[in-house]
Amino acid sequence: MLALCCTKKALDQCGLGKEVLHDVGPADAALGHWYVSLIKLGRSKALVFMSERTLLSFILHGMRKDNSKELPRLFINGMTQLLELEGFSSEHIERCLPKDNVLVLAKPTNRKALGNLADLGRYYEESIYSEGGLGQCDLWSIIQDANRQPQRNLGWAFSMKPHKR
Repeated sequence: MLALCCTKKALDQCGLGKEVLHDVGPADAALGHWYVSLIKLGRSKALVFMSERTLLSFILHGMRKDNSKELPRLFINGMTQLLELEGFSSEHIERCLPKDNVLVLAKPTNRKALGNLADLGRYYEESIYSEGGLGQCDLWSIIQDANRQPQRNLGWAFSMKPHKR
């Protein structure tokens, strides 16, 4: 089982209450459970997704309550696209997906992960604004750069290997 550990803001954006949250144990997917938060990008809203184990992250923008009910499907599609663009094989991607497609919503319990998620949210907001907003920025480049920052909680390792420029 794989969980999306959602902050209150993310749940509110999705029109969901605490009653949908499950208690979860360890994840059975390679990247572990994923943490989810909401950021505002001007008049648009985006969800930030971050792997609890590796701090690998991506964002989905343009979130509205009418498409938020599709959160599990949107997450799976977003994660799959991220891993495909990073050059992962279909076998590796399959290991990162929830076994038997079981994906539940859960309350965040890892305080370090929540801190990293908040930092990533600020990084995405600042990077997008500094490049002129969603309409002007190279979002894929921003996501790549976020995943290639050394992470203290990983012993200064990277979520993704740095790429050569």
